[in-house]
Amino acid sequence: MNEFFSLVMLIPLTLSIAAVGWWFTHHQRQNKHQRQQLGIALLMKLRTLLMLTQKHRGASYGALRGDDQLKHSLSTIEHPLLKVIEGIQHHPYLHQQEHWLAYQDHWQRLHLNNLQLDAENNLAQHNQLISVLLYLLEDIAEQTRLNELASDELSKLWRELPRTAELVGQARVLGSGILAEGKADTVHKIRMRFVRGKLQEYANQHPAQSDQLARLLTVIDQQILSEQPCANDETHMSASDYFELSTRAIEPFFRQMDEGLNQLKTIISI
Repeated sequence: MNEFFSLVMLIPLTLSIAAVGWWFTHHQRQNKHQRQQLGIALLMKLRTLLMLTQKHRGASYGALRGDDQLKHSLSTIEHPLLKVIEGIQHHPYLHQQEHWLAYQDHWQRLHLNNLQLDAENNLAQHNQLISVLLYLLEDIAEQTRLNELASDELSKLWRELPRTAELVGQARVLGSGILAEGKADTVHKIRMRFVRGKLQEYANQHPAQSDQLARLLTVIDQQILSEQPCANDETHMSASDYFELSTRAIEPFFRQMDEGLNQLKTIISI
């Protein structure tokens, strides 16, 4: 009888423990999903910041090497860039984030003196900013536990795609500078050949995605790496036109990031 009574008493205790365990697991899962949703939203904003910082670099470098049209475009890039920074600067996942603090500090100093720097120093400063942003994307994916979902297909959203977009961004800034000045020295051509080679590797591996990229590579070969010197005549593309062509080649990478992150958001919310 005592054994039976003890067994009966254990049933509600066991059920209570199971219920608490279920609630705890469910609560943990909810917290994780909420954290991941916030991470996705933040990655989307950082993707926009990356895109605008890259554009700011290209326009600044082209302007410093002599293209007035790119110089005039700077204000239209800076306004939305500053809006993005303002919108995320107090984000709870950023306020103690080392790479974010480094970006903010560096950007404030660069913004104050942007066109007062010489062209190569300006380029180097922007490159450092963008490198910090690329690391920040990966930091946020880890901090918000998105990396726990990461198959190779998912992790490319914060690794491969932004880094490939940056290769196109390098082609944009180097080519814009060369065409703005109307000449290319050996160092700039070596840099461009390296970037062009990396982009060709990507195009070979992803032939279905490379229409705009193929057009850009052709222009690089004909207008920038050709043995004929750059000339400011009707047979050569202007720096601003090349900038726009390069931008069209970058856009598919950012669209893929947007589409992938939106799909991931839907999966997590189910």
